Amino acid sequence: DQVAAIVPALKEFAASNGVFLVKLESEILVSEKADKTLRSAGLIKVDNVQPISSTVMLDLTPDIDTIMANMPQKGRYAIRRAARDGVTVAEAPLTEENMRTMYKLLGATGDDAGFMIRTYDYYVSFWNEYANRDQGKMFFAYVDGEVVAGAYTGWMGFKAWYKDGGSIRTQKRLPAPHLMQWTIMRDLKAEGFEAYDLGNVPDPENITAGAMEGLWHFKTGFNSTVDTYMPAFEYPLNSKQKLWNKFETKFLGLYSRLRKDYWY
Repeated sequence: DQVAAIVPALKEFAASNGVFLVKLESEILVSEKADKTLRSAGLIKVDNVQPISSTVMLDLTPDIDTIMANMPQKGRYAIRRAARDGVTVAEAPLTEENMRTMYKLLGATGDDAGFMIRTYDYYVSFWNEYANRDQGKMFFAYVDGEVVAGAYTGWMGFKAWYKDGGSIRTQKRLPAPHLMQWTIMRDLKAEGFEAYDLGNVPDPENITAGAMEGLWHFKTGFNSTVDTYMPAFEYPLNSKQKLWNKFETKFLGLYSRLRKDYWY
């Protein structure tokens, strides 16, 4: 209802600033009521900007022992095994060396999972911008002094989210990322955050084999409940929007291939 209520002002603002396309991609959970309300406001359902609209959310409001107890058994086991096998986790300052290391971890994970990552400059800009505003931190997991996994966590208000992450693929059998995420959760809990969004997972109704299935098993090890958000919506403004929608997929694909980056 709140999203629907801002549509008239949004339309007026867009039109007065030469905007021809407005996309809304919210964190409203999927429901028939939400769909009906948004459509009645004049919004049109379109393809998502984000490739995946399901996520795993952790409630950080209980005490830390209860948070651990609420996890599925596979997650608790992985955390304890990593600690037993000598994995250590620490915050990583945003030095050039650490950011290069993190980018290599992202690249290795992207190659393994079959997805493209953004440019190094994009990540450096993002990581530093959030860190400088005290809204982000980087963490590394180590084994015998060697970095085997990394994660960047950002936050706004009382909610934090898992923004970027990667690990050395030769360490697949070592659950270092589990202990790293648990350490991040403890850190966020201590700082007063109420929720931690672990980010995208496949649709519960369409889990495919391969890397995405591995992502599913990893994140649902912390919470078996998956939240699925409403898809993207657009507000029709003028004829340029129809032209964009007709060629959007081809344009974005060409842009990604030529620039080795994403438009959105």
